[in-house]
Amino acid sequence: MRKYLRHKTLDEIREQCAAQGLTLEESLHSRNSSDYVVVSSPKCPRARVLYSTFNGRFFGVDENGNDFNSGMKLDSERWFAGLLDFFYVQDLTPSFGD
Repeated sequence: MRKYLRHKTLDEIREQCAAQGLTLEESLHSRNSSDYVVVSSPKCPRARVLYSTFNGRFFGVDENGNDFNSGMKLDSERWFAGLLDFFYVQDLTPSFGD
């Protein structure tokens, strides 16, 4: 199981979205003083993720319309592990017993 040090900042999320060709919608954050931004992909417009820049929690809908959130125990699913890696800084310190 992967371990994470912290959630990523808005600047880190901006950089990743630009590098990966993802859409970052900041209107909730900038206009409404919300802690949330929305990340989506032009390749799959039905899938969207709301991400809290305050506490790092996220929730969304996948391309099939299934709801998910950061509290779900889905790390064994490749797509979910990808979301965790996208939104959190992974702890790469070697640990014994894992």
